[in-house]
Amino acid sequence: MKLETTIKRIGNRLCIFIPRSVITNAGLDEGDVLSIHINGKNMIITREHNILDVLDHITAQNNDNVNSRTLSETN
Repeated sequence: MKLETTIKRIGNRLCIFIPRSVITNAGLDEGDVLSIHINGKNMIITREHNILDVLDHITAQNNDNVNSRTLSETN
């Protein structure tokens, strides 16, 4: 997905507005922590995952897969 947006000034800050469709598609919500990585003149924004996000995505199936790999790696 390609997105174009404009940098706008609010008070003393420059802000980037992210459209609701992008927020929804990325599964973001108010209060989520994002990291901004600068590479030359390019900026990459990534979501920082906290432990609660990771735990929310553990299912019985992927938990069994992790346990199976861990056991095979130790033998």
